[in-house]
Amino acid sequence: MIQKSFSDSSEQVLLVEDSKTFGRIMKRRLENDLHVSVTWKESKADYLAALNQDDARFDAAVLDVNLPDAPNGEIIDLVLSRGVPSIILTGSYDPNLRERLWEKRIADYIPKDSVQCIDNAVNMTRRILRNANTTCLVVDDSRTTLHYIETLLCAQGYKVLTAANGKEALAALNDHQDIRLLLVDCTMQEMDGATLAQEVRKIYSPDKLAIVGVSNADVPSTSIRFLKSGANDYIKKPFQIEEFYCRISLNIDMVLQFETIRTLAYTDFLAGVCNRRRLFELAEATLAEAGRQRLPVAVAMLDIDHFKRINDTHGHDVGDMTLRHLAGLLKSHFATPDGSRHVGRIGGEEFCVVATGAAAQVMPEACEALRHAVEESK
Repeated sequence: MIQKSFSDSSEQVLLVEDSKTFGRIMKRRLENDLHVSVTWKESKADYLAALNQDDARFDAAVLDVNLPDAPNGEIIDLVLSRGVPSIILTGSYDPNLRERLWEKRIADYIPKDSVQCIDNAVNMTRRILRNANTTCLVVDDSRTTLHYIETLLCAQGYKVLTAANGKEALAALNDHQDIRLLLVDCTMQEMDGATLAQEVRKIYSPDKLAIVGVSNADVPSTSIRFLKSGANDYIKKPFQIEEFYCRISLNIDMVLQFETIRTLAYTDFLAGVCNRRRLFELAEATLAEAGRQRLPVAVAMLDIDHFKRINDTHGHDVGDMTLRHLAGLLKSHFATPDGSRHVGRIGGEEFCVVATGAAAQVMPEACEALRHAVEESK
């Protein structure tokens, strides 16, 4: 039997579980907690049939080790062969099985020994889906180590970049602004990890980029020097895979939590554009840079006519919908990825746009296009 959700989510999770009760609970939790589309199969044959029919693509998988037609974990190899990060569920804790599973490069191994296992599987699935938008840079002058760590990170769904030395790492950081974790060997020849960490910290603070050192050096001062050079953490080789994953997750969680805090602090909670404080900060920096480069500047103030009448006639919920709609039009007409225009809500029904350079020169046309879009809005 194959059961699919009717969620509109673009993220797809595969669940293979022969227990109807456990499968039903797990499917419901994944859909309700993560808002994903879940495809549930109860056997290896069901899985293969679904692939033949749908050529399905999955972003993560939750797999039971023992199935009626695949009692020895055969489903795991099938799913992993398609590059799907996979969480493995098993009815009992077996150290030998655990080691064999980690060798297959699974994402996690969760015994079904308590109700907590469902929470653990849901949380791990959430992490894997999030990892698809999280970039890690691995720096090591050993190709073998570089490939090994890259494989481990890919098993949990991270986007991974690699560099063979410090110079390549600095170039990668310059080219890829979305890197959230730098995993670096401490004892490289051309530029050691501590020196690289010092160079990186001149550009990125610890709350924007985590640096984790990896080394097999037995000298205690290696870790101390690395941490004092600006690193967030240090892992001694050889390491346990589970410890590696825990440390990586903790450091990325810290960076993403700071990112969330900054977003909440800078964004107007209702309109989804810059709040007053953030707009003033951006405007000050933008205008200063425009002055140095002698660029044209434009500032547009926008106000919703008779907004009080909307609230009084239709209620504040409709007023909020109006603000969100206008903010969406503002972002579509003015927001630019290069930072040449900034959109913010000053307060109430008042918005502001600050533009420089070529974006400032076409501000009258952009404002007229916005006015027309508002006129056409119902």
